[in-house]
Amino acid sequence: MRSPFQPWRGNAPLLGILLDNVAWLDADTGQERVLWREIDKLSRVVFPALFLLFVTMYWPVLLLKTKTVS
Repeated sequence: MRSPFQPWRGNAPLLGILLDNVAWLDADTGQERVLWREIDKLSRVVFPALFLLFVTMYWPVLLLKTKTVS
C-alpha cells in the first residue's frame, strides 16, 4: 500500500530509489532534513535578493539609454 507522502512507490522503482536519497539526518540536531525544503528556504532569500539586484541595475541602464537616444 502506498503512503500519501510517497506517490512514486510502485510506479517507477528507479524513481523511488532516486527520491529516497534526498533526505538525511542532521548530525547536530538529529532532525531529518529534506533537500527540497532546504532549497525552498534558500530560495526565499536568494530570489528576492537577485531580483532586487537586477531591478536596481536594469532601470538605471534603461533610463540612461533613453536619455542619450532622445
